Amino acid sequence: MALRFQEVSDLILYEMYWLAAQPNSIEDIAPYDLPLAMDGRTSDSFFRIAIEKLATDGFIEKIGVMPDTFGITARGIEHVEKNLNDLESFLWDEHQRRRSDERGWAPAANRYVDLDHNSAEYREAVEAGEAVIEALRASNTYAEQDPADRDQRLGELEAGYRLIKAARVNPTTVKMILGGVLAYLATKFADEPIGELAKVAWSTLKQLLGIQ
Repeated sequence: MALRFQEVSDLILYEMYWLAAQPNSIEDIAPYDLPLAMDGRTSDSFFRIAIEKLATDGFIEKIGVMPDTFGITARGIEHVEKNLNDLESFLWDEHQRRRSDERGWAPAANRYVDLDHNSAEYREAVEAGEAVIEALRASNTYAEQDPADRDQRLGELEAGYRLIKAARVNPTTVKMILGGVLAYLATKFADEPIGELAKVAWSTLKQLLGIQ
């Protein structure tokens, strides 16, 4: 259990390091953006415990105007970079895997995918997205408790799914727009239908666009 917890903690740190793009970036990261990036390799409860432990140990810190957004600290960066050079470490293996994935996907930022709007994969992705949007619109509880948040998430979903109506799409752009909001909904509504619909929607998008 202790080893597994260390691997989860290290993987969270590595994903934050990777998403920040440049070490010492001031960019903050919402924890709910990470579970999907980690491809479901840990449970939500285990993930949350690891986040709290990393913050307590000074590897990450709460920053920005939102209370649940974090940035990787200098100590966290040092931990990641030290382990990336250690052949025996979990992070070294993870880094080699990520580099291999990127080489097979490069140049990621400029890669486009031609979409066949008649394919089963495309229909599944669109239908899954529409299901999430309709579920949000139908949720009176969400509308009453946090109408501004619901409207924001609806806007993000509608903007993201408009992108895949084109004949060609940049997967990186889709991931930037839809990855975060679907991860957010999957976590916020983890025990409700909306959460499950968000997970399905993300899975179908990854299948359609070859997103890692």
